[in-house]
Amino acid sequence: ARESIDLDVDLTERLIYWTDRTDESINRAPMDIPSGETPSTRTFEMIANVGSGAIGITLGDGDDLFYSRNVRPTLFRNTRDGTNETTLITGTIGNVFTGVEFIDFSEKY
Repeated sequence: ARESIDLDVDLTERLIYWTDRTDESINRAPMDIPSGETPSTRTFEMIANVGSGAIGITLGDGDDLFYSRNVRPTLFRNTRDGTNETTLITGTIGNVFTGVEFIDFSEKY
């Protein structure tokens, strides 16, 4: 059984991204179900394995990045195809949060 914990959507590319604690992965799939598939038979792409239970994801705003967190706790940054993984924080954030959210502070409000 799958245990999806968090998700985000790319409305421009019409892709949904989500974490799965069961296989410790980040996955993505088209928002529109391909012809001949159903919600239960649709295919998806596993794009990253974050280890120790993937529990948070957010897409970067206006770039090709996503940020994810596992229960270890480690915060990662990847390009949206799952490559170029960078560890941003590890072992020091405790259990302060379970999800991840991206906020662009470059704009002045």
